[in-house]
Amino acid sequence: MFKSGSFEGHNLTFTTREVHGVSFSFKGKLARGDAQKPGEEGYWVIKGTLTETRLDADKKPTARQRAVEFKSFPADAQTLPQGKN
Repeated sequence: MFKSGSFEGHNLTFTTREVHGVSFSFKGKLARGDAQKPGEEGYWVIKGTLTETRLDADKKPTARQRAVEFKSFPADAQTLPQGKN
């Protein structure tokens, strides 16, 4: 469940709602990956920083960040087999 988000130019940001004391935020960019053809895995990548925020027993937030990279799936992987949708 997203609380907020934006996609402007190549910049992508979002924040999730807090669920069971945990929320996430992301700040990164959409870019071309190493794949040569649009239908290949990794033609598009989203690179950025994902921040996980947790509330401890005293409701005090603690955050940890990590660099992430999400690759696009091959084009034919977007189509579900019959009976699976």
